[in-house]
Amino acid sequence: MIKTSEEQLKEVYDRVRRVETRLTSFFHFMGFDTTAGKPVWIEKTGTIIVPTDASSLKEILAAIPTHWDRDAEVWCKGKFVCIVAKEK
Repeated sequence: MIKTSEEQLKEVYDRVRRVETRLTSFFHFMGFDTTAGKPVWIEKTGTIIVPTDASSLKEILAAIPTHWDRDAEVWCKGKFVCIVAKEK
């Protein structure tokens, strides 16, 4: 059976996700903290603290809770980066 490009891409994506899952498990087993680079949401101030500039925009936006109805500030390494505006 010949696979289409879309099927091949999905297969590669699935394999990469499995490798990522295995690596994460291995890192946990070896004592590494794999959540250290994830953005942190601070509810009281409506602020996202980004610990590293390697964080993706997707991770930053995912840190904002769905119930939040105002703009949010983004800070990285103690410096103001931007404001994420609430969708109107």
